[in-house]
Amino acid sequence: MLFYGVILVFVIIYILKKKRATPPSTRSAPPQSAPSQAPPPQASAPGPEREVTVDDFLRFAEKNPEQARSVVDMLNSRAGGESVRSDFGGSIKGVFVMVTSGEPQTQMVAMSLSTQVLIKGKSVRVLLCGPGGDMALRNSSGVILKPLDKSPQMLLQGLIQKRVPVEICPFYLANRAESEADLIDGITPAKPAAVADELLEPGIKLFTF
Repeated sequence: MLFYGVILVFVIIYILKKKRATPPSTRSAPPQSAPSQAPPPQASAPGPEREVTVDDFLRFAEKNPEQARSVVDMLNSRAGGESVRSDFGGSIKGVFVMVTSGEPQTQMVAMSLSTQVLIKGKSVRVLLCGPGGDMALRNSSGVILKPLDKSPQMLLQGLIQKRVPVEICPFYLANRAESEADLIDGITPAKPAAVADELLEPGIKLFTF
């Protein structure tokens, strides 16, 4: 037993010397936490976007008509048959004015605006129908209105003298006792096909009164 005890003591001494002789570099280093990294910079939140208005698009169209027409063509292709007009700024060629009201002031507004459009160098075409067709009759008693001290019929005759096409719808004469001979000189019965062609002409705006 003494023999085995001596051997055990020598083994313990050997093990202790072995541990002391081991260089520090070979000892397992305690786990180190990864160096803290600064969080990546965050982009500042964008401000609220301004809504694009119709005026914005019209200003863009005036400077970039071809691109604007491309946008309109794209809208037309997605509109399910609904047509989007592409008349921007200087592309307007003229106006088609349809007068169906028999009210003198309404007729006066139509004739006055038509005259102003003509002065600005754009084309004008007038179609009279229904109660508005009474302006086309020779014996029509016009109402003098201020501040021009003129009647709608007087302004209409002024447009005719400037070679503005003025027509009466065919349904007007077909359903009255008057004939083409009762019309003011320069006014002719309208032809539906020709009227349709004019309305479909690019750059023509339709106004109804």
